[in-house]
Amino acid sequence: MKIKINAKIKINKKNILLVFVLFPCLLFAQKKDSLMTIKGQFLNDSLQIGVPVQFVFYIKHQPKTQILLPDSTYNFFPFELRKRTYFTTKTEKNISTDSVVYDLVSFEVQPKLFLKLPIWLSPEKDSVQVIWSKPDSIAVQQLVKNDYNPNLKSNTIYQESEQYFNYPYWVAGIIVLILVILLIWSLLGKRIIKAYTMFQFNTRHSIFLSEFARLTNRIKTRQSLDDIEKAITIWKKHLEQIENKPYSSYTSKEINQQLTDAKLVEALKNIDRAVYGQEISEIINEDFLVLRRLSINRFEIRKEQLRGL
Repeated sequence: MKIKINAKIKINKKNILLVFVLFPCLLFAQKKDSLMTIKGQFLNDSLQIGVPVQFVFYIKHQPKTQILLPDSTYNFFPFELRKRTYFTTKTEKNISTDSVVYDLVSFEVQPKLFLKLPIWLSPEKDSVQVIWSKPDSIAVQQLVKNDYNPNLKSNTIYQESEQYFNYPYWVAGIIVLILVILLIWSLLGKRIIKAYTMFQFNTRHSIFLSEFARLTNRIKTRQSLDDIEKAITIWKKHLEQIENKPYSSYTSKEINQQLTDAKLVEALKNIDRAVYGQEISEIINEDFLVLRRLSINRFEIRKEQLRGL
């Protein structure tokens, strides 16, 4: 009988050890608060997307039990936390109650959403035990209904619409453009006028030199009185533009009085003999070279004057 009893005792010890190895949570079963109640629920039956809804979460436990509740760092998916309101712990008949109200918002489009929250028990040792509440659900209001209407017919006929001209924007744009132009002109107006004047001045001089060279070359080859008259005419007009004097109406004597150049006097005499006496000198081309050099000299003098303005 002793042998049988001892065998039974050994078997019972092994069974007990095996149970605790496979289910270690039973070792801590005594640490859980036997009076603890955890509950979380929505205050509304349904919610609208983007509109806050309140979720009440409360725990009843023994006064000596220390608990931690979810704060702003917790992930409330499928909801987002907007605000939380904690209430002071109340103890009645040796039962403490902790409660908090979470203001949550969701942008999910599922017909129904669920939420459960944990609490953390803080014993004296380093281990922390997590206990979850039962999930509570809330319906999402479907404001947009996808009702299919089989009687709909497509209409692809183009319907012309009236076009309106946006006068206020155009008027505002024109006013702004005018103000910008006036501002630029007030700052750079003198420089613009000066640059344009110099451009015209240089352009006219280049055209004169080109035309004068063409005529003098023809005079050199065929000595035509018509070409001589044209050459002296454009030379006088070019001097008018340079010095702003009526050289076109001046005689050779009056021109010499204005310019006082000995070579010019002799050159104009030879050109007058050719025009009025039809006596064309062999050196008439040199006379026109004198006129060309004088016009270039007067051009450079006037150019320096314009730059100094």
